Amino acid sequence: DDPELTQLIEAGISGNLDIKTAQARLLEARAQRGLASAERFPSLTSSAKGSVSRTTGEKVRSDTQDMYDAGFDASWEIDVFGGKKRSLEAAESSLRAEEENIRDVLISVISEIALNYIEACSYQTRLEIAKENLAAQEDLFKIVCWRYKAGLTTHLDVDQAKYGMEQTRAQLPSLRTNIWKSKNRIAVLL
Repeated sequence: DDPELTQLIEAGISGNLDIKTAQARLLEARAQRGLASAERFPSLTSSAKGSVSRTTGEKVRSDTQDMYDAGFDASWEIDVFGGKKRSLEAAESSLRAEEENIRDVLISVISEIALNYIEACSYQTRLEIAKENLAAQEDLFKIVCWRYKAGLTTHLDVDQAKYGMEQTRAQLPSLRTNIWKSKNRIAVLL
């Protein structure tokens, strides 16, 4: 029920080139099945043509001649050995395979978009937590420094507070990079 994820998935379905390729292959398989099915029936052809010829000359009188020709032909090949039937079965199998292929591509694209979206959200949450931890560790470092100046703690405590603070600060670029990686993968899928 995340509207942003739903919007990304819809954009991914409408704009992904792999899905468009699978849809084109599905249309091709449907056309091939139609051709294989049509070969089982008689074929009909018709033709028509017309021509007009005119002769003129000084000593010959002008004459116009119209000629028309029309034809109709039908043929049907009996499928004695079942080749056309097998061809139709193969085309139907190819069509079903392409239908399953498009479902496979859809599921793959949708799951990859969702996975990368969840990953990006996770890294964003981890980044916010790390920022909050860093702020708390900076405050702790200041307190430990004041306590050291007052003679209440050792220099080891200052070093440990600084180490924890810097370790958290070092995580921030990695988390930002992972957010951008996830977003880039989503962009490629879209």
